[in-house]
Amino acid sequence: MDRLKPGEAQSPFALAEKGLFASAAEVIDNLKLVPISLQVLRAELRGHLESNTAASSIAEALLREQLNHNDRAHCLALVGRAALKSRNIQEGIRAMNLALESAEATGDAVVHARLQAKFASALLHWVGVGAASGEMSKLATCIAMR
Repeated sequence: MDRLKPGEAQSPFALAEKGLFASAAEVIDNLKLVPISLQVLRAELRGHLESNTAASSIAEALLREQLNHNDRAHCLALVGRAALKSRNIQEGIRAMNLALESAEATGDAVVHARLQAKFASALLHWVGVGAASGEMSKLATCIAMR
């Protein structure tokens, strides 16, 4: 079930990590001031709960802000996934490659590997096995280096 139990409070990041997307969104939506990192998470949650298009629109607006490498990587990934899903393959690949560059700049192997996995998955779902195979081998390398 995608809900918190009464009296249970956790960070939106922890809730999202557990797959409790609606609960994470609710926590963020109830905040008076929402830091950029939570705005990025909220955009990602929109992708899970609503549509990639809604998530991409928010991400595009956030990309106009001063973002750290992690937030920039996640926003670019949202834009890339939406483009790939709508068959705008070149734009999707360009955005995902920029996302991976930002993810690598974080120095966090987990962030990089997760975005690499999202890219491979998006290619597999919306482009084809051939396009995804190259990214799958890069993902294996990311995991092996971790």
